[in-house]
Amino acid sequence: MNSRKAQHLQRQAFDIATSTPQVIAQRVGQMMTPGYSPNGKDQPEFNKMILEKVSAFYESWWAMGLASVQAQQSMFSALTRMVPSLMPTPFSPAKAMSMGQMQSLGQNLLTSQFNMMNKGLQPISSRVKANAKRLSK
Repeated sequence: MNSRKAQHLQRQAFDIATSTPQVIAQRVGQMMTPGYSPNGKDQPEFNKMILEKVSAFYESWWAMGLASVQAQQSMFSALTRMVPSLMPTPFSPAKAMSMGQMQSLGQNLLTSQFNMMNKGLQPISSRVKANAKRLSK
C-alpha cells in the first residue's frame, strides 16, 4: 500500500518539477513583453496567477490539516486498542509491546505521512499541470 502512495507522491513531485519551469518561463515572458504597462489581455492572467497561488496554498494547508487530524485519530484508536494489553492489572503484569504491534504503529504512521503529503501536493500539482497545458497553447 505504501509503495503505491510513494509512487503517487513521486509522480506529483515529478509533475510539479517538470511543469513549474515551463509555467515560470511563459509568465515571465508575458511580463517582459508589455514592459511596465500590461495590456488588457495580460492583466487578468497576472491576477489569476496571484489568486491561484493563494487558493492552492489554502487548499493544500486545509487538506494536510484534515489528513493530520485523521492520522491522529487513527493512531489514538490503534493505541487505545493496545492499552489493555500494556497496562498492568492486579491479575496480570504489564507486557511489553510486541514487534507486530510496533510494526503496525509504524506502518500506520508511514501511511498517514504519505496521505498528508499526497493531499498537500494535490492542489499544487493539479494547478501547475493545468497552467502548463493552458499557457503552452
